[in-house]
Formats: sequence, C-alpha cells, structure tokens
Amino acid sequence: MEKVFVIATECEYRQYVKERINTLMPILARSAVGDYNTHVPMEDQVDDFGELYAGIQFMLEAIQEMMAKLERLEDADIISREEP
Repeated sequence: MEKVFVIATECEYRQYVKERINTLMPILARSAVGDYNTHVPMEDQVDDFGELYAGIQFMLEAIQEMMAKLERLEDADIISREEP
C-alpha cells in the first residue's frame, strides 16, 4: 500500500525534504568515488522523491553494467588499461 503524507507547515516541508535528500547523500558520495554497488532505498511514498530515487538507482545499475562490460573488454585485451 502506498503511503501518502500531508505536510501541514513550511517547517515540516523543509524537514521532510531535508530527510529525503540526506538519504541520498551517502549514496551519491560513494558513487562520486567510483562505488556504484549501492542500493537506493525504495519506499512506498508517492512523491517526486520516489521518482528521483528510482532514477538514481537505474543510473547506478546502468553504470555497473557499463563498468562490467569495460572490465571484460580489458580482460580480453580488446582495449588498453593505460591512460593516454
């Protein structure tokens, strides 16, 4: 069942947004240094953050797949590991 939240005050709204963003910060920090093996928690809340969370998770999975393909090509010596 989906959760729907009603936020009564601006203060509550700001706190809600802060909490939702703070959930993503460690995930984004890890991905910034090359750790794409993190999982974005999917909650039953119906809001724009749910779509954002899903988009970030999809992006991380796509990067993981691309990195795995790149490693296979490197292992097969099809491409060089050396930087120009």
